[in-house]
Amino acid sequence: MFNDELHVIYKWSPLTICKIIENHIIPIDVREMPSFFSIIRGSTCASIDLETGEQWFICHFVSHENPRQYYHIFVVFDNNLNLLKYSSPFKFENQPIEYCLSILIENQQIIINYSTWDKTSKMGIYNKKYIQFLLVHF
Repeated sequence: MFNDELHVIYKWSPLTICKIIENHIIPIDVREMPSFFSIIRGSTCASIDLETGEQWFICHFVSHENPRQYYHIFVVFDNNLNLLKYSSPFKFENQPIEYCLSILIENQQIIINYSTWDKTSKMGIYNKKYIQFLLVHF
């Protein structure tokens, strides 16, 4: 959400916020991000924390080794998509190929669906306070 409407994050560095109008992607806002975000390749859809109004994403980047290595970060924005905080890179199971499918903030837990090696479907349930402890405020 951005300005109380659905939008798409098209690019993470610079942060490019777009609307889809008649099957066209229209950039409506561009913002600078920390340089680290230049390697971000994609993300989950946002999950809104109903307690705070924050919008949470899990993004990923890839290290091109053999086999390639996927890493993830939590990214948290306010309700106007101003960057608030993000985590250090992490893995779910220390597998080379991991892909995060979704994040859901629910009360005091964070539910994350992910896959390993592009062939499994898994769900992790994490304590929200523990995850919040890992985030660096921007």
